Amino acid sequence: MCDQLRILGKHLDGGLAEFMLLTSEILDHGVINCIPKQLPTLAAAISEPLCSVLASHDELQIEKGETVLVLGCGPMGILHLELLLARGARVLLADTAPTRVQVVRRDFGVELCIDSTQQNVVAWVRDLTEGVGADVVIAAAPTASAVVQSLQLVRKRGRVGIFGGLPAAQAEVPIDVNRVHYGELRLLGNFSYHPRYHQKALEALTAGLVRTDRIITAYRLEETERALNDIKNGNVLKAVVIPSIGDNL
Repeated sequence: MCDQLRILGKHLDGGLAEFMLLTSEILDHGVINCIPKQLPTLAAAISEPLCSVLASHDELQIEKGETVLVLGCGPMGILHLELLLARGARVLLADTAPTRVQVVRRDFGVELCIDSTQQNVVAWVRDLTEGVGADVVIAAAPTASAVVQSLQLVRKRGRVGIFGGLPAAQAEVPIDVNRVHYGELRLLGNFSYHPRYHQKALEALTAGLVRTDRIITAYRLEETERALNDIKNGNVLKAVVIPSIGDNL
């Protein structure tokens, strides 16, 4: 939450290159950790996005046995799924893209995942929770509808995590304040994380809590343009560009 936040590849040079120079500023104040020897470099590449997922679950105080609905089956939604399963939560997922629903069912073996354009997600969740609603709803899709619908899907005194940021022009959304007030809902914004979560992310990956082989698609450095197009077109979950593909990855 630093007021002078600086990011590699955005405010400082770095990324999409064979080598990167880490300045003394980064080494002194950045989130730098050694990759465990038993963790493949390729898998370690998604440790950073995993940090915000870990932190959000702690902020939402998710406990074993709770029913958690994730709205959005993109790469971040999948990371939520993996770590929620590791916590012992009962996970439900919904997305508006049938191809992503198919990926979740086929590659991750999750049947409780629906296409919300073809099925009434509110009725579905109510049916699975005996009319109560989910204990926690995580809006992991960058859409206003996901945020608004979260309030209809969570139980009384439940928690809603607004994980996906919205485009600036769509950031103001109508909220049912009475639903929040009388249902005593907790709305939490989930974005950042304490530096300690990066070490936790590396530990989670090393322990095999995330099926990285089903999430990551590797590209050589010279294939960067194709990787970006595949991301744009939704052909891959997580693209990782690396200088070379060798046995050590």
